[in-house]
Amino acid sequence: MLSFVHFVVDDLTAAPNIIHETISDVTRICSSVGGDFSASSWSLLSDLEKGTASVLMTPADKTLILADSEAGVLELRARNRFAAGWLHAGVNAADFDPESTPYIVDDPAEVWPDDFRRIYARCAGLPWEVAVTGRLIIREFSESEEDLRFIQSLGKSSESGKFLSLSFDRPDDIADPRGTIRDLLHAYIRNVYHLYEFGNWAVCLRETGTVIGIAGLSFPDPVFPDIYEDRLSVPYSETSCNIAGDPVPELGYYISESFRGNGFAYESCSAILDLGFRLFDFVCIDAIVDAGNISSMSLLSKLGFQPAEVPAPRLSVPVDFNPEVSHSYQTEPLCTIPVSMPSALPSHVLRRTLRRRSS
Repeated sequence: MLSFVHFVVDDLTAAPNIIHETISDVTRICSSVGGDFSASSWSLLSDLEKGTASVLMTPADKTLILADSEAGVLELRARNRFAAGWLHAGVNAADFDPESTPYIVDDPAEVWPDDFRRIYARCAGLPWEVAVTGRLIIREFSESEEDLRFIQSLGKSSESGKFLSLSFDRPDDIADPRGTIRDLLHAYIRNVYHLYEFGNWAVCLRETGTVIGIAGLSFPDPVFPDIYEDRLSVPYSETSCNIAGDPVPELGYYISESFRGNGFAYESCSAILDLGFRLFDFVCIDAIVDAGNISSMSLLSKLGFQPAEVPAPRLSVPVDFNPEVSHSYQTEPLCTIPVSMPSALPSHVLRRTLRRRSS
């Protein structure tokens, strides 16, 4: 749990007023929301290098430290501290290496505690808690044994992919498309969560934390090029596409059989759609569902989806596709969690569009 946000300054003479005002503002904002946050403090990089910096006095597992130099970030990492970059007058983003400092805070005084918690979680390698509903917690998958067991169980379920393909994709620069589930999940966390900040998430019981399903938003899978091209070909408008030339995100979901019939799919998908429209500013969200999946058709209708005015997707399954080993493809360097693929054609494209009032 994050309790402290501290700062490391390379050169105090560069912008002393800005530094003191920033720390004062961060302390005020954190104090105003209460919770576990405590007052912020700062130290010079020279003191940090000597090991005498006051920012080292608080517990490492409860502290996020923002440094205004690459040297400061690296020194903090060497001391096993969770660190991010910090911009102010005289400091540019180009001064930081994106590999070692992927997170940089431009104006800490404008960052709310929840955002600090998210940065801290990224630096600490912890999953983000995406949403909390009455009965559920929706969070990112982690490399925990529980999450690995759940993902492995998807490949053993005869129904997990009967109407829905849940894939974890990766860019071309990851070498082995046939790695272990742990390797695939590690790649997904790094290259999807960290890049897009959304994806397929774990659906957990709020009371016990048990993973009962998977649900989330993802862009069309390039392993099915016809689907992908159909999305790209749709012209921009409020009823067709989110950003000119960009594909429409798709809603996916799967609830383990023993937990069905309790409204968990509706509860989790409702929260995810709200995030998609409110937080990520999507104009519309698609769902691809097999024509024979009556329960999903009913659920999507209840969620506000309507048939989309786009060409029906033509599922072009790669020639080497094997439904028993659906985690690897010769034609695309993908990172796909092993689940079955849609078994019946054609599929329907349903779309939910955010309707805006005219100003």
